Amino acid sequence: MIFASATFLIFFATVIIFHWYIIPIFIPSWQRLRVLHIFLITASYIFYMSWQWQFGLLLAFVTIWDYSSARILGYLDTASGEDARRNNRLRKIVIVCSILMNLGILGYFKYTDFFIASFVDLINTIAPGTFSPGDRSSLLLNLILPLGISFFTFHSMNYTIDVYRRVYPSEKSLLRFALYVSFFPVLLAGPIITAREFLPQLRRMPVMDLHRMKIAARWFLLGYFKKTVIADNIGPIVDIIYRNSSAYGAAGHWLGAYGFWAQAYCDFSGYSDMAWGTAMFLGYNLPENFRLPYLSLSVTEHWQRWHMSLIKWIRDYLYIPLGGNRVSFFRHKLNIFLTMFLAGLWHGANWTFVVWGSIHGTILAVESAYRELKEKYRKKRGEFIVQNAASEKSIRAIPAVVFAFLATTFCNVYFGTMFRSQSIGESWMILKRMLGFDSPASAPLQPAMYRPVIFAVLTIYVGHLLGYWIFEKKSWKWNPPVWLELAVLPIVILVLIQLGATDVAPFIYFVF
Repeated sequence: MIFASATFLIFFATVIIFHWYIIPIFIPSWQRLRVLHIFLITASYIFYMSWQWQFGLLLAFVTIWDYSSARILGYLDTASGEDARRNNRLRKIVIVCSILMNLGILGYFKYTDFFIASFVDLINTIAPGTFSPGDRSSLLLNLILPLGISFFTFHSMNYTIDVYRRVYPSEKSLLRFALYVSFFPVLLAGPIITAREFLPQLRRMPVMDLHRMKIAARWFLLGYFKKTVIADNIGPIVDIIYRNSSAYGAAGHWLGAYGFWAQAYCDFSGYSDMAWGTAMFLGYNLPENFRLPYLSLSVTEHWQRWHMSLIKWIRDYLYIPLGGNRVSFFRHKLNIFLTMFLAGLWHGANWTFVVWGSIHGTILAVESAYRELKEKYRKKRGEFIVQNAASEKSIRAIPAVVFAFLATTFCNVYFGTMFRSQSIGESWMILKRMLGFDSPASAPLQPAMYRPVIFAVLTIYVGHLLGYWIFEKKSWKWNPPVWLELAVLPIVILVLIQLGATDVAPFIYFVF
């Protein structure tokens, strides 16, 4: 089920009716929360298993494994004295087994064929002709990737790590933990939630709030607009260009890259908006995932505004354990690079993602070094900088925004070539053509291919300016009467359906 599909809307309407009306009316108050959790778990598994029912078993296995691991960790924490020292060793074994199981499942489904293909290519590079194309194909397992596997394994894994660190107690209720792992609004493409953020919400009965429902409807419709009106309308154009990339020149590839940049942003942020609205309809809060990323003053800030839940996850569970900024200058820059390198690999099992992560890791490391060196220089200048800091910031703000926008846009445009390319060679060919180093005769571009992409790019720019005005400057507060908004809502839905694409495509991040 896709959020923007009629099937999901029927499914979700049924969930809403049971959630807010049938369960509260027919279930006694002392059993209501437990029954609600059972119902939401059932709904989440139906939602997930509607693609491939077998992977529901995988989701259940991950849930039971990490629930049991955390309960063992909690039990081992009750000892004292010599038993506590012995139990600390056992705790390390338990958390290592938990992490290895999660990473093993993720690695098996997502990266097995990637490593096999890379190994075969390496052998053929050293000893050409060792493996024929037929041999290479026969060695691949061609595994079906479970939808959202990177997300639900990260949800489950951060919980056991937090229990091991003693920053969150082990959850006694298997129902609560199972709902945390399988909660359908975030199950397939995030935002990545932590146990500390979500499990406490499950200890109380959610309360219906008309104001929250109104806000939830706004966010869901905003995400629906991004997905169906923008992303799905330009998706076929992007597909045409990348399906036959060798047939297009510079203009075609710039159009395709900008089109995919707009498609990826609207598709993923649209999913996040709909997930946020869906969870709010049910009475739960999710972490923010996008915050106007193209208003950033640097590439570093861009990553603090884009896929925020992933960046927070890799900061807490990768960057800080590596030492964060509490190490030497060069080790700190290496930590930044490694974090983004692995974030690139997380995005997909292809060398193009490794290159993309390496590019961003290098940029972030250079920006960090520049900030630290500038700070040392400022300390030497002392009071002069303190007195002129405000004017300096105001003067340099616009160039900084422009530079960050150009840098992040180019990186994300190039990300489009990498995401859609089948190999480094194809990605390199596309980049050369984009920069004018290779100018073959190219297939003609029809005007109908330009218009949706131009509309999408302009909409993103205008949307960011409006978002800055409304959310960052707080210059406009629109709060019409509830009756008026409810009356206009059906009209808005009908307009969006008419403007939306005929076929609703799966969300891009489902494959992660």
